[in-house]
Amino acid sequence: MTLVQLEENILAALAELREARRKLEPLAQDWALADQSYRKAQSIAYAKSSGTIPERKAFVDDQCNQEMYAAHSLEAIREAAKENVRALQTEVSAYQTLASLLKSEMQLEGRYET
Repeated sequence: MTLVQLEENILAALAELREARRKLEPLAQDWALADQSYRKAQSIAYAKSSGTIPERKAFVDDQCNQEMYAAHSLEAIREAAKENVRALQTEVSAYQTLASLLKSEMQLEGRYET
């Protein structure tokens, strides 16, 4: 890999990382709102329920099914986006390590001055 290729790869990875971070924030906000709605629906349903604890839980689950699905789906999407950001950070770190190795190699060969 040449220095030019390395620089291009680093810049591309950084741009992709910035974009992934930009997309993560609204996903986190969407999940927080969905989770809040789910918890509120649970509270309301539990207050309306009666019977034994398992019967009340079953009633709550039945009443909050859509809110639970929305919250859990958004949580999964948010977690996937977070993992993507972590993977991109690892990629950038690997490029930084490679750049450092190339720099050291060039210094040993006398082609790089500090």
